[in-house]
Amino acid sequence: PVGVMTTWNQVTQQVELANKFEKNVKGIVNTVASAATQLSQTAEELTRIMGDTTQVVDGAASSASQTTAN
Repeated sequence: PVGVMTTWNQVTQQVELANKFEKNVKGIVNTVASAATQLSQTAEELTRIMGDTTQVVDGAASSASQTTAN
């Protein structure tokens, strides 16, 4: 009986340790997933801004070209 209780206590401790590890890993995975989502949103916004900037530059270049031609 004493040996069985010792073994049971060890198993219980190992299960608790595994549960804590799993909880910590899930927390890390959620943090990384959230950061990846934010990074993706930032990249999309930068791409949109770059497109807007390209349109402005193209417009300025066209105006400059027309001014030079006159």
